[in-house]
Amino acid sequence: MQDKGHEPTRNLFRAVICCLCDMENPEIHFFKLLEMQLPRHETNSMVYNSFIDGDGHGKKPELAREVFEMMQRNGIKPNVCSHALTLKAYLRNERISDALNFFKAMHDSKMDVKLYNSMVVGLCGVKRTDLALNFFSEGNAE
Repeated sequence: MQDKGHEPTRNLFRAVICCLCDMENPEIHFFKLLEMQLPRHETNSMVYNSFIDGDGHGKKPELAREVFEMMQRNGIKPNVCSHALTLKAYLRNERISDALNFFKAMHDSKMDVKLYNSMVVGLCGVKRTDLALNFFSEGNAE
């Protein structure tokens, strides 16, 4: 498809990655696909973000975090979208303590409204409105 000039959408990436996540030993195929995609795109952060998003939807937040860290190791600075997608991957899969630790680790850097929004919406989605209210208040104070 790509060899013929067609660019896959984020939804298509998500669907393929979700299928890979359902396979036995998804890491093998997942990282092979990621390595194939990186040279095809000028802005590699878009590729990494698509894979982080797909992992979150595919119920593999640990893969999302691994892609996030790989991004940094490869000299690409994660953008706000990268951070938000990683947070959503944890929250979507009810890994609240991991999401809180990730958020806290980022808190030293410049926080963005989008990150607070991701935390609030994600926490509400997993029925943790108590924590969501705290982040909502904190986000409005900054």
